[in-house]
Amino acid sequence: MKLKFTLLGMLSCISLSSQISLVKDATFGNGGIAKISYPSTLSETQFEKIFLNPNGSLTLTLGSEGNVHSAMMAKLTSSGALDVSYGTNGKVLLVGETGSGIQFAQQGQKMIAIYVKDTDAGTSRTMLKRFLPDGKTDTTFGINGTMTARPDLFYNQISFQQNGFYHLWGKITAYLPNGAINNGYGNAGNQNPIVNGLPQEYMELYSYFGNSNGKNFLNKYHYEIAVSNENSPHQFTTYDLMNAHLYDYAGASNGISVYPKKFVLTPGNEILYLYGVDPNSGDEETRAAILSSTAQPKNINGKTYLDFGLSNINTAITDAVSLQNHYLFAGKKEGKPVMMAYDFNGVKSTVNGLEEFYENVSADQWVAMLPNGPNLFVMVRNSANHDLYVIKYKSTLLDTQSTQLTETRITTPFRDQLKISTANKIKKVSIYDASGKAAKVGSTGEIQTQNLTRGIYHIQIDFHDRPSETFKSIKN
Repeated sequence: MKLKFTLLGMLSCISLSSQISLVKDATFGNGGIAKISYPSTLSETQFEKIFLNPNGSLTLTLGSEGNVHSAMMAKLTSSGALDVSYGTNGKVLLVGETGSGIQFAQQGQKMIAIYVKDTDAGTSRTMLKRFLPDGKTDTTFGINGTMTARPDLFYNQISFQQNGFYHLWGKITAYLPNGAINNGYGNAGNQNPIVNGLPQEYMELYSYFGNSNGKNFLNKYHYEIAVSNENSPHQFTTYDLMNAHLYDYAGASNGISVYPKKFVLTPGNEILYLYGVDPNSGDEETRAAILSSTAQPKNINGKTYLDFGLSNINTAITDAVSLQNHYLFAGKKEGKPVMMAYDFNGVKSTVNGLEEFYENVSADQWVAMLPNGPNLFVMVRNSANHDLYVIKYKSTLLDTQSTQLTETRITTPFRDQLKISTANKIKKVSIYDASGKAAKVGSTGEIQTQNLTRGIYHIQIDFHDRPSETFKSIKN
């Protein structure tokens, strides 16, 4: 049975849905906003991140892209003030190395800068530089703080694990936490990746290697993704994106390339996969899919993905996080910073009541988000003035309802039990999931819902002596 709703039917009863409410934390920075500047050499930043330190302080990182790359790290106190004891007056600058880019990762309480250096012979090699919590170089790492990886490694394909880190470019190389080769891994520290039980030849796997909450992800041939767990980083299972219908560029005669942007694990162990699709025409389209633990995509309004449209100089979705049983997507639209929310079923929600939320701050793009419990830190950039804004929000999950109410009430959100309060005699209660499939049927005002998965549900209540009513609620 498919459940259909008309506008009239929805208005004749309580219509309940959820929205994310973001309120700036006035104790942080200036009214919830901290502002710092970055040098003009970082005008083409591509690798912005926010890291939360154990003491509540924040480390901000920016890495540029181009023939000569630069980078900056800055530290804010937990109250949003620039920590002038960090580096030089709160900042650490890396300038002057040639290569294609620079970005950062966190290893415990220490920061790692990852970049490519071109040698005199013209051979590019990945370099890693580690910094202490005060911004000074960690001389115990590599040689005086810097480690040189294999000459053929691409700079950002590094996965940091509890027992060190791994680097992929064809073969996987294992390193100890101090930057030394882990000779106990594979053959003298190297291991061919094993995909679906079969060893892969050198250089077969490429494009992306990252870690998200204990899972490793990579991209194979630009149309497959492969997943492994932290305890077995070379044992991958691959999933065919073409068979999963994560894109539908019919007639792309020159092939299709898929570029992973971010993987996020949900509390339910699902995977949010933010990616770009390029039919080799120069027009990349940004999409997101919600995948099961076996990489099967969830059906979203008849598709296997969310479509954010073409990326260009003024419009791009660049980051995604999980917050309050929702996914938040951020970037820019028509030159303004934009944020959008979807629930775990891919149903469009709102941020502060808006389907597209724009914060009133002088900037052109959201560039990074960091959730921490109910708090959300967002980094926003003003490219023209070389200013960064870090906004701290307190988030809540609200219920909204229509202005026309009946005497019937239901609990929302609900967890293990759905309760119905009404003066009318109940004949039947039918609970449907977001796709319209029947999930539970009852005949009393108390329905046990322990076995229902998290998500949005439609509840139809049939009465003996009056018309049925339909509600929307959320299972947490």
